[in-house]
Parts: sequence; structure tokens; C-alpha cells
Amino acid sequence: MPKLHIRIVKNIPVAAGLGGGSADAAAALRLLNRMFGLGLPLERLADLAAVVGADVPACVWSSTCLGQGSARH
Repeated sequence: MPKLHIRIVKNIPVAAGLGGGSADAAAALRLLNRMFGLGLPLERLADLAAVVGADVPACVWSSTCLGQGSARH
């Protein structure tokens, strides 16, 4: 797999509560899935996204989601 460097420059204040970082993470996962032809379904991407942050799966789905369950350790 080729090396990849992603740089995201934002002008949103840190901890502004706007979900920008989560949306960026989800977009990066979807982009990598497409770029490398992985063909992972959204269900699998959402599972991977949950490791990054609790709200990232909703951004992968680009939809309102119900979050429930306990934190992973």
C-alpha cells in the first residue's frame, strides 16, 4: 500500500462543538475506501470510525444515528 499523508487545515476553534473533526475523520475514511478500492460497506467503515470517536460513525453514514452501549476499552 502506498504511503499517504493527509493534512487538514481548519479555521474552527478547538472544542467548538461543531463536529468538524469528526466529519473530517469520516470523510477521510470514505475517501481512503474509494481511493484504494477497498469496497468496504458503510457498516464496516462505521465500525472503524467508532475507534476514532463516538460521533464519527454518524458522520460516516451522513445521517442521524442512535448511539447506545458501553465504551470500548
